[in-house]
Amino acid sequence: MNEDSSIFSKEEISSYLSEVKKAIRDKKYTFSSREKNKKLFIDYIIDEKKRLEIIYNLTVDDFCYVRNNDHKNYSNEKLYVFSKKIKLIKRFDFDEQLVGIYIKSNKLEDGFCFIISFHELEHPINKYFK
Repeated sequence: MNEDSSIFSKEEISSYLSEVKKAIRDKKYTFSSREKNKKLFIDYIIDEKKRLEIIYNLTVDDFCYVRNNDHKNYSNEKLYVFSKKIKLIKRFDFDEQLVGIYIKSNKLEDGFCFIISFHELEHPINKYFK
């Protein structure tokens, strides 16, 4: 992982989240259709409305870290990683479970936001401000 070693304030992360939420309200966003992201929708009962609600409910306390984009042509971009525990119903089981969600986003200078990762947490992750 190529983590950014910068120090972040709660105000900076709050501002970033506000910009992401504005991009979503303005419909200037897209979710990556990666297999990991699709698997969340296969394993749990979740829809687009719930996914957007989870993004809207992100707080600075959900922030984990910033990493540099690994893609050669986009190495100047910063990817922000958040994690949040959400109650979801397991598909075909109908048992509600507390599921850790890994969210990685890239907000471009023009205000467009790519949600690159939105899937079940695969490894333990530390919160930046805790």
